Amino acid sequence: MQTTNITAQQIVDRIMKNQGTPWRPPGVDRFITGNPEVQVKGVATTFMATFGLMQKAAKAGCNMIITHEPTFWSGSDSIDALKDDTLYIAKKKFIDENNIVVWRYHDNLHAHRPDFARVGLARVLGWSTYPTQGNTITVPPIELGELARDLQKKTGAKGMRVLGDPKAIVSKATLGLGYGSPRPLGEVDVNIVGEPSEVDGADNSGYLSDAKFFGAKKGAIILGHALTEGHGMLEVAEWVRTFVSEIPVEFIQSGEPFWSPE
Repeated sequence: MQTTNITAQQIVDRIMKNQGTPWRPPGVDRFITGNPEVQVKGVATTFMATFGLMQKAAKAGCNMIITHEPTFWSGSDSIDALKDDTLYIAKKKFIDENNIVVWRYHDNLHAHRPDFARVGLARVLGWSTYPTQGNTITVPPIELGELARDLQKKTGAKGMRVLGDPKAIVSKATLGLGYGSPRPLGEVDVNIVGEPSEVDGADNSGYLSDAKFFGAKKGAIILGHALTEGHGMLEVAEWVRTFVSEIPVEFIQSGEPFWSPE
């Protein structure tokens, strides 16, 4: 691994400088582990800093990880209840032994214009050339079932779920990132979402079930949180390389956590 004089804090400073939108106050976007003054030999961007991801990063020579989602299994990355947890102890030991710095980039990633996660998902789906307005994307008319199969192939989804009539013709979609999945109102006929509520809120499956009962041709394709936001961290890696040239910056996929039995 090459020797450099750039620290984790200096990399974060450059990210903040190049953000392009007002930096949101300290919250979840902060250093989660490690010393901000450590000399960085390589940066890995990823959706979630799982133990498996950390092993890949260390093997690739990356001692700084920029993660979108938590490292220690809660939205705030609180470790108050984890001091005696064997999994926490093992993960922290690996982090310390490999001198890994983890910095979280969540709120300000979504505040960036354009939202890196939305760009990353649209690009993977092959929709970057279609006109967009807000969360809505217009695609050539296609059967819901065929669209679902196409998206499964493009994303490699193993835990995808679909709601609605598979023969329904859809053409106007909303892209819901992570937890965000607005109800398909008006001309919108399909939601492509990450992690919707099943029984409560504006995105619940009951709405779509009732829509089907009344003959409305509406549906949803549920990809999972990781697959709707994870590709945005590839966009982040490419962006960071434009102002951090001293060291390697690479995207390492943390992977989809779900699977379906054959």
